Amino acid sequence: MSFNYELAYQQVRKYLGKHQISFSQAIDSENSVNKRESFYSEVFFASALKKCIDRKGQLIEQTGENHPDVVMKMNGIRFNFEVTLMTQEDERFRYKSINAKEYAVTDNPKTQLTSKILDKTRQYERWFKNGIVNKRDVNIIAVDLGRIFPCAGITTLLDAAIFMLSDEYEICIDNYGDKCQPPQPRGFLVKTACDGRELNINLNHVYDGLKHIDALLTFTKVNVPERNNNFDIININNNENVNRLISLISHHYQTTVKKLLI
Repeated sequence: MSFNYELAYQQVRKYLGKHQISFSQAIDSENSVNKRESFYSEVFFASALKKCIDRKGQLIEQTGENHPDVVMKMNGIRFNFEVTLMTQEDERFRYKSINAKEYAVTDNPKTQLTSKILDKTRQYERWFKNGIVNKRDVNIIAVDLGRIFPCAGITTLLDAAIFMLSDEYEICIDNYGDKCQPPQPRGFLVKTACDGRELNINLNHVYDGLKHIDALLTFTKVNVPERNNNFDIININNNENVNRLISLISHHYQTTVKKLLI
């Protein structure tokens, strides 16, 4: 049975700050194709989260536009989720090792995922500056993998996006999973602007932004039945509140977890 977006929308629309009475009206109100496609991701994620937390937490009603897509409270702690969707392979992004004379061979989804993470870390930085989120919150970036590579696992996606697989990184194994220490130095994400100019984005900026982030999460929404969708999570600095969230999600969805030390 496919996912019922209309039913899910009715269950979560007040938490998404939407006033339209139906899912189709909410979709039509979005002013771009990308925003319309991303709204499917927001509704799915909010509905999945509501099911996972059950009575152990609650989603928070939102107003206005300048806030994370989904907000919940659990044990008195505020969790912020900024949801984004990978819509298509993007040829504008490449990866270049910091010591390499030539561009490293990297498949495009990995570099696109890194660019998504970078964009959202910058968004969180703006929210920190404006007091919309704070360090006491649990701040999470959630990426819907869409239909480009929904079957890829955490090793080829989240690890690749963070480490780019062109540099070595330290892995320490313990009873709670892999802990990964980022390498030094790192390379560049190369973006081709609309006018053809190439812009080098130092990956250190990604790591600097992650100091404000407590977890990175990817999910799929294309599998039937719904429980076969995947939630892959990197818990940054082994945040205990993220561990509590993971334990709730894993009861309902296939979940893979790694820990990143920054």
